[in-house]
Amino acid sequence: MPEALSLSIFINTMANKKETDIDIFVLVETSKLAEKIQAILDKKFYNRPYLARISGVSINTIHNLLNGRNPTFATLLCVTKALDVQLYTLLIDSKSNEKLNNIT
Repeated sequence: MPEALSLSIFINTMANKKETDIDIFVLVETSKLAEKIQAILDKKFYNRPYLARISGVSINTIHNLLNGRNPTFATLLCVTKALDVQLYTLLIDSKSNEKLNNIT
């Protein structure tokens, strides 16, 4: 059963710091997310190491993302910026994308 699109915020208080770090995680149907990102990489003739370099995200994180693991919101922002695509195009299903494209 595919995972539903949801946004969860986890607050992680670091034991050795007085500040609170907030990590935002996006949970989507990761197989579709990975397919969309891989399709963009193929279209642009980018490989995984190149995406890691231009996005500032580690190669391990890129491999995890493209192998269906849930990325953090920050990772998605870095990857979409590097690929020059809007975040919503990765998070919205194809039918919704078609509806958005038809809006005038």
